[in-house]
Amino acid sequence: MEFLGLNDKLDRLQKAIDFSDFKILKKQEQESGFNERPVKAKSFFREGETASWKKYLTNEQVQKIIHTHKKVMIQFGYLSADGEIIK
Repeated sequence: MEFLGLNDKLDRLQKAIDFSDFKILKKQEQESGFNERPVKAKSFFREGETASWKKYLTNEQVQKIIHTHKKVMIQFGYLSADGEIIK
């Protein structure tokens, strides 16, 4: 913010950080909807819990996702360089 000359906007930054809280986003979706929610999905903001996908996806589904998106998953730290899931 300082580099960009936006020191007078620190309160807006804090507000944006506060509004990115999962509980607030979930509540906003319940009250007003969320455009990015897939049509078939009950909600976009599901649990907000790390690795909750393990409760829902089969090993076959996980392997298909890894096969299709391995390069990007490694780039963003979801997989190690050798393709292992980072927990």
